Amino acid sequence: MKSPLKEVKIPIKQELFCKYYTGLIWKCFGNGTISYMNAYECSYESAQANWPRMLGNDRIISMINDFLKVNLQKKEKKWKIEEHF
Repeated sequence: MKSPLKEVKIPIKQELFCKYYTGLIWKCFGNGTISYMNAYECSYESAQANWPRMLGNDRIISMINDFLKVNLQKKEKKWKIEEHF
């Protein structure tokens, strides 16, 4: 099966933010502040002020969408396996 991930080049910390934000790493799905804190190792206040601008970056949005597709595919595969039991 071909990977749905596109070749999007972004800095590693931005990629980490995307992984945290989409739940690929740790359980902070959709929580921008916690995702930013983990990716950038910064204070709560700094994360709260800075994470919204991440969603203004087209490359980050593209990567988030790709990671969400991967998550969905994993869940669909898991659901199919569970249906057999």
